[in-house]
Amino acid sequence: MKRKTKNFLIIFIVTMIISQGTVFAADALYRFMNNDQDALIVGQIKNIEDEYMNVEVSRQIMTPLNRIISILKRRAFLNEDDNIKVEKVNTYSNFDENNENGKLEEGDYIIASMNKEDSHFKVVWGIYKLTSNNMKKLDVIYPNESKDTAMEAYSIEVFINSNGRKKDFSYNYEKSQVSYKNKVIYDNGKIIESNSLIDLSLIWISISIIILIIIYGFKLRENKLK
Repeated sequence: MKRKTKNFLIIFIVTMIISQGTVFAADALYRFMNNDQDALIVGQIKNIEDEYMNVEVSRQIMTPLNRIISILKRRAFLNEDDNIKVEKVNTYSNFDENNENGKLEEGDYIIASMNKEDSHFKVVWGIYKLTSNNMKKLDVIYPNESKDTAMEAYSIEVFINSNGRKKDFSYNYEKSQVSYKNKVIYDNGKIIESNSLIDLSLIWISISIIILIIIYGFKLRENKLK
């Protein structure tokens, strides 16, 4: 009976953890924010060659849960000041090729979603230009005339500021509103609230992991007593 109860608790907790990230459709921005890549980094372009950009990593964005998933999937782990080669892209997300401001240049700060390919990385779900690599004070650069990209840019800023913990955003493009956990945080250019929001999903995941550790400890103790 005890074993059945423990197994039920484990299945229930794992199911709830997984369900935290299955609210919205799997578009590019959702994939960008939900660990659907080998590495998501903030960094600076040091120089641009014919086929590659050399990027110095400032930080790899990864929550504790995503770290566990990345270990299981044997994904890349990058450290501060690592230098990597990234396959060259002509323009970054939110800009088209005809916009002069959309060109990536040496010295630019970026956040990039990438997959590992042999000795280099390839951008998969977006690369955005940033004003700096300061995780708490940076802004995402976008065309000033675009309300839609302004909304998405703000949600990415909140995502980066939280080191990837805040990601359950929804968008009302007709009203130019961004919501987080069903609460409006951005309304037609006006910031309502963001960083002071309590991330209940993170609290739940932390409690779930602690419960799993306790259950595992009881199992080890039972095995020793046998």
